[in-house]
Amino acid sequence: MVDKIPEKPETLRVVVFIDGQNFYNDCKRVFGHGETHPHLLAQELCSSAVGGPNRTLQEVRFYTGIHGPRRDPKMNSYMQRRLSAMQKNGVTTISRPLKYSEEVVEDRHKRGQYKKIWKGREKGIDVRLALDMVIYAMINKYDIASLVSRDSDLEEAINDVFLIRKAFERWITVENVLCCETTISGKSKPLPGLDPPMRTIHFDQDFFDKIRDDTDYWNPPSISPSK
Repeated sequence: MVDKIPEKPETLRVVVFIDGQNFYNDCKRVFGHGETHPHLLAQELCSSAVGGPNRTLQEVRFYTGIHGPRRDPKMNSYMQRRLSAMQKNGVTTISRPLKYSEEVVEDRHKRGQYKKIWKGREKGIDVRLALDMVIYAMINKYDIASLVSRDSDLEEAINDVFLIRKAFERWITVENVLCCETTISGKSKPLPGLDPPMRTIHFDQDFFDKIRDDTDYWNPPSISPSK
């Protein structure tokens, strides 16, 4: 028996899910700068030139860990200002406190000597993103989940979205958004267990320059909510 193929809607509702720390590290590695404007990224993804025709943006959701105000007050203030700027541009921000653990590392100023440091790690934020992506699929909040992350742990949530597509006979899909040195937009990347294959959108320096955030969040007077 052949599975019924869901009919593709004329207008495609898009929700953009951004794994903030993962995306920051990706951009920093490739372009040398990690900060971006999520609302501008979403606008580009919903443009016909990048995403394709007939897209309408439903929501932009930005997920990140945040430093504790006592453990690292400067970074906490930095991130609070950045998240506030995102919110003024219509972005939904979801944050969780970083969890700190003590580690022994080599002193970069004294080779062969070691010191103890407190290192913060994200705990639970990727789980929250995965749950939201699946819940939003269940309650029919989007046709396309645009997932901005290179985290392979999220593949389980992606698989669940495709299972929902089959169970409810609804046209729904996930696309993965990554940065790279060359643009190969529109290519498909088959991941294990996914049917049909998930589309992957890669973007280059020109795309990054459109969404780059150069705001000085260290100094409050210079903050502007838009690029």
